[in-house]
Amino acid sequence: MEKLDYKENLYLLERKIIENSEGYSSLQHITCAYKIKKIQPILTTNTSNCRNINRIPIRTKVATGSSILQSNGAKFNKCEVSATCKICNKEDETIEHFLISCIHLEPDREKLLKVIREQCLRLVDLFNISLDINLIHVIINPYYLVKFCACTQTSDLCSFISLHVEPACRALIYNLHMQRYKLLNTVQKNLRKSNIAK
Repeated sequence: MEKLDYKENLYLLERKIIENSEGYSSLQHITCAYKIKKIQPILTTNTSNCRNINRIPIRTKVATGSSILQSNGAKFNKCEVSATCKICNKEDETIEHFLISCIHLEPDREKLLKVIREQCLRLVDLFNISLDINLIHVIINPYYLVKFCACTQTSDLCSFISLHVEPACRALIYNLHMQRYKLLNTVQKNLRKSNIAK
């Protein structure tokens, strides 16, 4: 009797967390895969490769919306901070801008984005998923596609995502993050040089 109550309570708690998390913008990309006593799939890796493990914190920041993008800084900074991307100076540096549209990050984005799109097409064909795939959501958390799959194929879909989609998404986020910091350092050095010249 006690075990049943425990399992029942876990189920109710899990349902409550999932329902309540939809109201938090920082959890919008990870809610569907939440399971009590299970590690969030985007926080795991198939290998013990240090390079993959080092990419997890950056991936987590992007998935929870706590990455240091200009739009986030503008929202939470007491000082006046512009939300405009400091690299391209064309539009607000949102997660969409960072992942898809900043022109200065395009060379780092092109190859991996092509791989992600190809794998998504394969995934849709293999698992008969009929929906318009939100590329931003797939890059941030490809496991969200599990809720659109037949229950009998969930395990196979998770395996496919883990092997083919997730590594490319994690590499894309990490590469864009590293390139962004390199470009920001260059911008800051140029600003210092121009301030010294004055």
